[in-house]
Amino acid sequence: MTQEIVLRVTPEEKLEIKKSYERTAEEISKDIVALREWLKKQPHLPQTIDDVFLEMMLQRNKFSLEKTKSKLDTYFSVRNLIPEFFEDRHTLSDRMQQYMKHVTILPMPNLMKDHSRMHILSANSPDPDLFDVTSHVKFFFALCDLRMYYDQADSETIIINCENLKFGHVLKFTPTLTKQIFTVLSKAYSDRIKAMHFINVNSYVVSLISLIQSLLNDKLASRVKSHKSLEALHEYIAKEDLPSDYQGTQKSIAELFVEWKKFTESKDDWLVKQAEMKSNEKLRIGKFLEDDMFGSIHGSFRTLNVD
Repeated sequence: MTQEIVLRVTPEEKLEIKKSYERTAEEISKDIVALREWLKKQPHLPQTIDDVFLEMMLQRNKFSLEKTKSKLDTYFSVRNLIPEFFEDRHTLSDRMQQYMKHVTILPMPNLMKDHSRMHILSANSPDPDLFDVTSHVKFFFALCDLRMYYDQADSETIIINCENLKFGHVLKFTPTLTKQIFTVLSKAYSDRIKAMHFINVNSYVVSLISLIQSLLNDKLASRVKSHKSLEALHEYIAKEDLPSDYQGTQKSIAELFVEWKKFTESKDDWLVKQAEMKSNEKLRIGKFLEDDMFGSIHGSFRTLNVD
């Protein structure tokens, strides 16, 4: 199973994305060389970083070298600050296999017209006791890492199906945990959310949506939408981008998830080794660039028990 099956980006789409930033292949190569020269002066950071990853980090930061440097530092440093988000994430483990029976986190294989990658999240069971939030966070950031190396989408469009969500599910997303997730997404992964759509929203989820909006700036908060019907969702997203479950023309979620699951399992060793690529704080010269941001929530990171 290869990324060409589950995370497709056509040559034409790659070229269009580069053109949207007015960057040529030659200019991007020069940017990567500049980052490698900077990395040589950062003994606390890994030195064996793929060019593909560096290009993706540049793209997510609109090819700003200074912003990319900051995000690279944070990406590898956050693994020390919150190891529980990244360690023990074997996709072949009994615990993770059990988790994947009860939750769907699925990136759609084709890019949308705006070069966004759609993700579909849903609980497969209405029983909150079957929702393992620890595995959920680990699998979610495993997906993020896979996409940093194997995807070139320009942004994220997220659909969260709330049909099976009960109050017990929502309670597991505490304000502290929710803030931590969005902080890491923004500060370490430079995640660019194009839109977030909640469908089949019930009363339990309204408070969670409000919490998420409170953690985002006004521009991003305005991109969070809730819908009571698929017809309302279709006003924002074309059927050609949606799975058949949502009256779309793509394969069903079940079919697509089988392919995605196979891909994640084929990358099990890679995911474990990649999580071990982290900063060596004993070798750091100077102050952590995001120390103020992470320092304010460092204690809650350390004491969090998401079990």
